[in-house]
Amino acid sequence: MLFHFSPSRSHEVALKLLNGFRGSLQSDGYGAYQTLQGKMSDITPFYCWAHVRRKFVESIEVNPAQAAWYIAEIQKLYRVETRAREENLSVEVRGERRREESQPVLAGIKARLDRDLGSEDILPSSPLGKAIRYALSLWPGLIRYAEEGSEVVEIDNNITENAIRPTAVGKKNWLFIGHPNAGQTSAIIYTIVENCRMWDIDPMEYLRDVLPRVMDHPANRVGELLPRAWAERRVGR
Repeated sequence: MLFHFSPSRSHEVALKLLNGFRGSLQSDGYGAYQTLQGKMSDITPFYCWAHVRRKFVESIEVNPAQAAWYIAEIQKLYRVETRAREENLSVEVRGERRREESQPVLAGIKARLDRDLGSEDILPSSPLGKAIRYALSLWPGLIRYAEEGSEVVEIDNNITENAIRPTAVGKKNWLFIGHPNAGQTSAIIYTIVENCRMWDIDPMEYLRDVLPRVMDHPANRVGELLPRAWAERRVGR
């Protein structure tokens, strides 16, 4: 897991960060990520159903019946994922479940989206109208997780969302990060701490061991000090 700081939200930041990357990219529908599709042909975009669901939840006060239908159908998709985790299914079997159970639900959602898009009862500028257009604009990347070959991809990017939540809360409290260099320093610290958590390491124990040694450690072997390698070495003792 890597945190990166930039004072800009331009797609150029993501383009530079992902330069040379090939593979799957899961994100919300922020326009900068969509722009990458036209500039990086080796990236396969996957979008987040949690963000889609949130849009419909926000519209339930204005259009309760229609929004509730979408929320209930999205919940069916999540039940498939929950059962797969509870049954400890392999990614291959989880993919089969998705094709058998999730794809019909997705087809039903798409049909309803297309129908509601032209409905005179739903204003385009209303929260529900915006939720419908948001989902349709991302649709190929929303259903891709349930297609063959995408078994390892999750239905949403909540793992990442949960990891960055402390920074989001922090931004509201701090208001300002100060100098941009301070932002990048914070990103490095978050990267270290979250990787420690990922590998079930006490961050303070890790830092107490690594920091006194890092200056004398050979630069070409810095990978030995990363949390994953550190954890594996401790287990092997």
